Amino acid sequence: MIFTPEETKRIEARIAEVERGTSGEIVVCAVPASGSYAWTYWVWAALGLALGTIGAGTWEFTQWNVSIWGVLEWQGGGLLAGVLVSLFGPARRVLVSQSHRARKVHRSALASFLTQGMTETDQRTGVLVYLSEWEHRVEVVADQGIHSKVESGFWDEQVRLITQGIREGKAAEALEKAIAQMGTQLTRLFPAKDQKNELPNTIRTDLD
Repeated sequence: MIFTPEETKRIEARIAEVERGTSGEIVVCAVPASGSYAWTYWVWAALGLALGTIGAGTWEFTQWNVSIWGVLEWQGGGLLAGVLVSLFGPARRVLVSQSHRARKVHRSALASFLTQGMTETDQRTGVLVYLSEWEHRVEVVADQGIHSKVESGFWDEQVRLITQGIREGKAAEALEKAIAQMGTQLTRLFPAKDQKNELPNTIRTDLD
């Protein structure tokens, strides 16, 4: 996963610190992927088989020694190579367009927003920060109590901040900074009325 145990503790402590000054609730969900993309394994296997077949045809016919077993050996080798390539994450990712990845992560973030109980806060002040590692994407989803008072550009800025941090290998630091900035907004708009913690501060690591 993106964060080490030490980084996880720091992030969770930052969430707790921020929430002491606001009735808003920040939840971080960091998942390995927002979908299985199982079809990409089959595509690479098919490509390997196709290349193996082409290689067999080229070799066998140029040698004037056509053998069904020789063709099968080439095809088996190509299939195996395709399967091995499919186990390499970046190779599978090139088959999935950025728009498809964006839609998949967005839908998963919205689903997570509901399953994590983000809509159950008293003032509808939940904010979900959703990180999907395989797709290299980040989503920030704010409940209606906050969304109606904060310009959308602010959330886009936090997404860019976290995404840039991930690219630079400083995901935890970027996330902590984004949480602090969100906390400033939440404290201004929704100052703390009591110390009730409506949602856990622990980082969620699954889709449920």
